[in-house]
Amino acid sequence: MLTPALRLHYHPASYNARRALAVAFHVGAPVEIVVCDLMAGAQGTPAFRALNPNGLVPVLEDGDFVLWESMAIAQYLADKYPSSAWPADARARADITRWQAWDLAHFGRAADVLLFENRLKGMFGLGAPNEVAVAQAEAAFTKHAKVLDAQLASRPYVVGDAPTLADFALAGTFGSATYSGGPVTGFANIDRWYGKMQALPAWERVSKT
Repeated sequence: MLTPALRLHYHPASYNARRALAVAFHVGAPVEIVVCDLMAGAQGTPAFRALNPNGLVPVLEDGDFVLWESMAIAQYLADKYPSSAWPADARARADITRWQAWDLAHFGRAADVLLFENRLKGMFGLGAPNEVAVAQAEAAFTKHAKVLDAQLASRPYVVGDAPTLADFALAGTFGSATYSGGPVTGFANIDRWYGKMQALPAWERVSKT
């Protein structure tokens, strides 16, 4: 009996989708990439909403199992295809989860505002950026980037000596902020780390997808 193919609904403009795909490539998951045409509104169709009622990518289909949210997808793939990205040690996993939660609560939240104000508004004809919102998001992003930069001062990756799910999550956020014109300069340790992440075969493959 053939194993059902993994199908990842994806668009390269979504850094959440990019980090999920990067994890898939990194752990060797055999994913079929299904490009969702965001500009044509494919994410709003009944067929897509049946997969994800939020109307967002990425979405993973594994047979009759459907999963959305990039970090949940990354976690599922890392469990299904074991690698150093999700080590067996309980403390290492807790540390990875801590940084994923920090990204969702702090770092990523600021980056999402910058993406919406500086990129998505113009892309979808939603008006000019809100200067107050941008300034607040830039201040928050800088504050949190200092925390990440300090974490990377004495280690090559966020948790341990090899890239983990924490690195893929945070690299996706940092890439989004870079694309959005956020305050991403002046963090030497982040620059070194982000360069290493971009040089990973999985990340290079995503950049060509």
